Amino acid sequence: KVWALAKEKIAEPGEWQRRFGVVLLTHFARSADHRVEIERLLASLAEDKRHYVKKAITWVRRDLAKPLR
Repeated sequence: KVWALAKEKIAEPGEWQRRFGVVLLTHFARSADHRVEIERLLASLAEDKRHYVKKAITWVRRDLAKPLR
């Protein structure tokens, strides 16, 4: 349910909904199962220049750089 909600919120145009969706990805970032999909989702947000969305993307990328559990 959390994964589906994250994808749903990332697809929304609102800054805070999109940020919420990205923050939800932190739950999955240290698991190998979703890494490729997370990278794809983050790449789809590359053009979003809003500060708080970019900040959330940075958080997830930082978690992706950590060793897998």
